[in-house]
Amino acid sequence: MTPFSLDRLRLAALTLAALCAALASAPAHAADWTVDPDASRLTFEGMQTGKAFDGGFDEFTAEIALDPAAPETGSIRVVVDTGSFNTGAADRDAEAMKPDWFDTETYPEAVFVSDRIEATADGYVANGTLTIKDVSLPVSLPFTLEVEGDRAVAEGGMTVARLDYHLGVGDWADGVFVGLEVGIAFHVEADRGA
Repeated sequence: MTPFSLDRLRLAALTLAALCAALASAPAHAADWTVDPDASRLTFEGMQTGKAFDGGFDEFTAEIALDPAAPETGSIRVVVDTGSFNTGAADRDAEAMKPDWFDTETYPEAVFVSDRIEATADGYVANGTLTIKDVSLPVSLPFTLEVEGDRAVAEGGMTVARLDYHLGVGDWADGVFVGLEVGIAFHVEADRGA
């Protein structure tokens, strides 16, 4: 073998080694998931006049890219139609659309965007920003995830202080009639690469 051929062989070996190292250090690709809206729910619960009430948002979308084995490579973006607030009580639901609450005419959407997703002892947590009306605040959203084949089921929730997001200001701000904390929960079913 001539020196020229040896040099070419060494160059090819070095190139292959560099490519393998680059692939090994590249982040895992997070799988894209398509949410099944008929099987998914976004709900809430609160207190009014000392009694618990619950409801949900009938319309929301989610963009999810998540590899359960490498959650740090993933991302979640949820957009909620605030006008789809539904407790089954017409007076309460109409009040929620007004400026003291969601002000749906001005702010028709609430948005959660993850900054980082991490594995925990109990499942996962999505750290990110929740924006409601004109307020964006950091939140941590814990959730569990079960994957069977190409179907995933995620469940989780958190509690928010409604006044932090200017929800229920004015006459509602003292918390006497409507509680100051609201529990948010979700059940999401999604298909991989659908």
